[in-house]
This record gives sequence, C-alpha cells and structure tokens, in this order.
Amino acid sequence: MSSVLSIFIQGYKDGEYTVNETCNAQDIAEIAEEFVGTVRVQGTLRKLMQRFILEAEIEATARLVCDVSLEEFEEEMRVPLRATYLLGASDAAADEHNNVFVLTDDSKEISLDTIVREELILGLPLKRIAPYWREHEWQPPTNITVTDENAHSADDRWAVLKNMLNNSQN
Repeated sequence: MSSVLSIFIQGYKDGEYTVNETCNAQDIAEIAEEFVGTVRVQGTLRKLMQRFILEAEIEATARLVCDVSLEEFEEEMRVPLRATYLLGASDAAADEHNNVFVLTDDSKEISLDTIVREELILGLPLKRIAPYWREHEWQPPTNITVTDENAHSADDRWAVLKNMLNNSQN
C-alpha cells in the first residue's frame, strides 16, 4: 500500500530542506475516527551523510465529545514530530521507541503515515473538555434527593453512599 504522506528523498545532498505535506485525515490507514479534515506536516528535514533528521509539527483537527457536557466540539491539535532515518544501516540500529528508523540504500521516499498516525493518537487529550467549560467551573447538581430512605435496598452496598449523599445535603 502506498503512503499518502511521504517525503521524496532521492538525490538529496547534505543540507536542510523544507517539508510541507498535507492529506485528508481519513486517507491515513487506521487513523482514529476522531480526526477529520486535513492533516499537515510542516518543518525541516536535514540530511547529514547517511542520516535524515525530521523536525516538524503535525497539525490536525479532532472531533471530540466533552467529558462534562457531552457536547461535540472540534479541537485544533499541534503535535511535535522528531524522527531520525538511517540510510543503509542494519536493522539493529532501529529504535522505534525513540523514533529511529532504518531505510534501505535504494529508498526513494520516507513514509510518514505510521509515525503521524501514532503521534496524533498520543496527542489526543485524556480529558476532553469543551472550550466553554475550560473557562467556567462545573458544579454538580445540588437538587438530588433520595426517595424513601426507610425502604430496604435490594443491594445494601449502596447504603453507605446514600448516607454520604444525605449527610452532604444537610
């Protein structure tokens, strides 16, 4: 399968090159469903002998659901990307945890699909809070009432929580 985000590197001499690649988010294989619109990779690619060093920023839009209000909102994301590609090195030199990858001597391009997908997924916020709730403090509802306190619960494990709730309202 061909890559939708790639940098053509054949014939590059030592030096610094501008990277500006874009594609539709859904064109990247197995990307998370939260990502919509365009994905852009902008930065620089430096070549030094048999090494390519990519320093870039990934820009994407994620459609998220707020943890507080359950409203859907879009979040503009900017995720840093730093990777090293070794041309013609042995596979033992690869270290995917530190974004070090090996290219064959006859490689014509650097495929960015996998690393962009992984970095975007890691960049998703753990707490998904809509912009309105970032500026306003959420207060839990105060009008909760437990009906029929004397009724025997089918499950007595909830009795402690009912007591805590009733005591907090007094």
